[in-house]
Amino acid sequence: QQTQSQPQPQPQPEPQPQHHDKSEQSSAPQRESTPACPETPRAGAAPQGEQGVQMLKPFLPAWVRAQAVALQKECTQVEGCVAFVDVSGFSALTHSLSRNPKGAMLVSQYLNDYLSGLLAVVSAADGDVVCFLGDAFMALWRHTPPEPQKAAVLRATQCSLELLRRYNGYQVPGTAVSLNIHVGVSYGCSLGMLVDSGQGRRLFLLAGRLLLAVGAAVELASPGQVCLTGDAHLLIHNHVRGRLCPNSPSQDHYIVSEICGDEGPRASPKPCLTTTEGWSVSQHRVLQEYLPAVLHEYLCSVPTGASRSTLALQRFVSVLFVGQNGLRCSDVQAVKEFATAVLEIVAHNEGESLQLIQDDKGL
Repeated sequence: QQTQSQPQPQPQPEPQPQHHDKSEQSSAPQRESTPACPETPRAGAAPQGEQGVQMLKPFLPAWVRAQAVALQKECTQVEGCVAFVDVSGFSALTHSLSRNPKGAMLVSQYLNDYLSGLLAVVSAADGDVVCFLGDAFMALWRHTPPEPQKAAVLRATQCSLELLRRYNGYQVPGTAVSLNIHVGVSYGCSLGMLVDSGQGRRLFLLAGRLLLAVGAAVELASPGQVCLTGDAHLLIHNHVRGRLCPNSPSQDHYIVSEICGDEGPRASPKPCLTTTEGWSVSQHRVLQEYLPAVLHEYLCSVPTGASRSTLALQRFVSVLFVGQNGLRCSDVQAVKEFATAVLEIVAHNEGESLQLIQDDKGL
């Protein structure tokens, strides 16, 4: 829809047949009513200065922007509270709309509307969305002295309960599908790493025991629940009501039902980059290299002043998931060598590295 509202692009050469394997074409079901996947619009000149920053800013976490702009390549310790927000129901929604001629457009619309609401709640609570993991995402509340540590946990817990109040059990219009949320909350320290392939592509990684702990907490939470790890609950136990999680392996996970009494200190403002005064071209280029090329090209193709709020393109892709469970994230040099090698190999084979994450299975 957005592409149609833009000026018509210059005529493109006809697609070459080698882009689609013949064996795939012969075995794939016929899609007579489905239009062919649109080509990525040709990129124009990348906006610079304030306009360029405002274009890139929403796609990168605040801590990554701050560290990247300072041209820091070493890892840094990130202390704070992480909320893992997991949404269930999108698979059922996709299946229910799979036979609808407009199914892809509707799924995109529902997903954008729903996640936009979730992200607005997180942003209002001064949370920093770190990454998306399928239909889940992680948000970070950094500890900022001289505030007490519990301030970050209270903000994350308040935000999580508000997400449940507004969006848990959301009935998707025109379907029998409901979307549900469960959240894990953990407090601690993690490592923030910036990985540079040296070939125009960079990735960031938030890793450590904090991420593993919050992943375990969200698994213990049923739909409609917020589960705190023992470390997070210890900091705010005088401010919450609920019950111990009966399935907790460590017997200290806590299911929160409400925040009571003093709601804790007021949130301090998040670090933000609203000005480009004094920015060098190299600093702007560093931020640009954290975006996938296909996304940056699409952003640059949108005319000045046009909306970039909906970036939905249907395309046929091959996805490669690379796992390495023999690395410890505390071994920073080994992690960077592995990530750099993956970036180089994928780029050499004309692929695009999208994300670097840590979970209970490794890196």
